[in-house]
Amino acid sequence: MIVHDITKELTSTPIYEGDPITDFQWVTRIDCGDDYNLSKTKFCNHAGTHIDTPKHFFDDGNTITDYQMNRFYGNCTVVEAKHPLTGEDMEKILPFCCKKILFKGVGEGILTLSAVFVMGEYDVEMVGTENASIAYESEEYAVHRELALKDILIIENLDLSQIDTGSYILAALPLKIEGAEAAPTRAILLEQELGL
Repeated sequence: MIVHDITKELTSTPIYEGDPITDFQWVTRIDCGDDYNLSKTKFCNHAGTHIDTPKHFFDDGNTITDYQMNRFYGNCTVVEAKHPLTGEDMEKILPFCCKKILFKGVGEGILTLSAVFVMGEYDVEMVGTENASIAYESEEYAVHRELALKDILIIENLDLSQIDTGSYILAALPLKIEGAEAAPTRAILLEQELGL
């Protein structure tokens, strides 16, 4: 089994405009005469590679801790996106995809509102992008809200640069933060080695 890390590093990934800055600090350091190294990190729950839940846009929406762990693990399809994705694109793509879909393409793996409507018809459980947001700014609120209404989880800020399109097993287990609308995750793809 080949394990691919598709997570961006938390402290160096640019934050979404307006979000709190990620801050990593040493509390104690051996090279400063302390007995041990100890650090702390302050971050927004949407920093780095993270999962959004419906709570992000609805007060009564599901939070990170409302889901069983199988929502963050399972068969997954990686699809290359060469332009913003429409409902027409989804009609062609989704019949051949798993319920968890990751779109490869920085600046391209973006959903339009029509794409989300079609995703709901195919019972998609999770959608991922390499971008800081799953939607363009002009449709960002509407797309996030519609995904939340359909209970489709979102993974943003993935790193699929070294990943080929195809089928994998996704494990994207978020930090367990009670009541949180989002949480950073260490996302990996598992690939079966050929001939084994």
